[in-house]
Amino acid sequence: REGGELGSALDMAITVADVALAVDELVGTEHKGNGWSLKSIPSILDLPPPLGRAVHASIADPDGIEVSLMSFPSNIFDEKTVKAAGGGASVIPSADKVVLCTGCDSGFGRSAVCQLAGLGFTVVAACYTAAGAKFLSGVASTVIADLTTERGLKEVVAVTSKACFERDLWG
Repeated sequence: REGGELGSALDMAITVADVALAVDELVGTEHKGNGWSLKSIPSILDLPPPLGRAVHASIADPDGIEVSLMSFPSNIFDEKTVKAAGGGASVIPSADKVVLCTGCDSGFGRSAVCQLAGLGFTVVAACYTAAGAKFLSGVASTVIADLTTERGLKEVVAVTSKACFERDLWG
């Protein structure tokens, strides 16, 4: 949490497979009126071992009780998984890779951004709306752009080029 304090973030923590999808299920637009609210946008936490890197967001129930949602993304290309699968794949170092995701305002795109950021990738999230960009601003570089226009494409290229300075765009 803010200022490096993890105590209260872990007091009422629920581990979920995907923070973005859990938030959408509880607080999404189709669930307005159920009383749940988003308290903090997704962010990356580096927790002490054995927990490691996590994606975190906070929501509150109708009574105002705050609950932390945590997911611990697993890399299908990590050394342990590669060995278990017979060694056919190579380990992908995520720290030097930049990933561009489009369609990130909701659903799969939003989820992919959180998962990839949780794995250590630098992520550029191209969103159509300011609300989508705000939601992902704690885990990715965001750009609001209409990709059907030349101006929107140029904006995405500019932000991605800046993020890629001396690193590879992966994919």
